Amino acid sequence: MSNHKVGSSYSFAQLVSAYKADPQNETDAPYLLYKGDEILALLLRHKFNPEPSEVWVGNDTAVAAWGKKLADMKGQKPIPVYYSPPSRKFYEFKGYRFVTGDTDKTEDLAKRKGPVPLSRVVLIHPVQTTPTR
Repeated sequence: MSNHKVGSSYSFAQLVSAYKADPQNETDAPYLLYKGDEILALLLRHKFNPEPSEVWVGNDTAVAAWGKKLADMKGQKPIPVYYSPPSRKFYEFKGYRFVTGDTDKTEDLAKRKGPVPLSRVVLIHPVQTTPTR
């Protein structure tokens, strides 16, 4: 992994290269980078993830499966998070987050209004200090 600085911006291609992530296709979860079954980083776009403390997971089969894997990381290792605000093509490094919980309850999902139907919402919380590798 690269030594990215909080506040610095990167293109999707730069992030794939920096993390040596597997290439994605149209059926993959666009909100993360991965290698094999390992989640390497979250790439959140405002349109699909307007709340910075939540990862809104769509209901397509592959996307939902990755969302479950992300939720299963609760309390484990911190994940680097990159965020792309409205009308931006680059992702800004926001630091590391821990998965703290998730919900797939219909009433909780109905409260979020996004461009795609949701299967789950994963809650993330900032790490106080950046881990070293």
